[in-house]
Amino acid sequence: MLPRLLCEQLCSLNPDEDRLTFSVQWTINEKGEVSLLLKDPVIMMLVVVVVVVVMMIILTIMMMLVMLVVVQILMMLLVKNLMRVVVMD
Repeated sequence: MLPRLLCEQLCSLNPDEDRLTFSVQWTINEKGEVSLLLKDPVIMMLVVVVVVVVMMIILTIMMMLVMLVVVQILMMLLVKNLMRVVVMD
């Protein structure tokens, strides 16, 4: 779930509210080459920064999920070993 600030305010699609946005149109040809309609270097840098930030957020979420799975596995092993010790005593 997203934080309330994001889903209800900053990134919301509520009607009749202004949002700061920009758009870039690009074309990808058969060779995979990208051509931008807007060739303003500031806009291009902003697009790169946004893409990098989004990728970092995605990677962070993925790492957190992996860590949760590892913790769950470790907890299961710990409980299994504790049960074995209790049964032996």
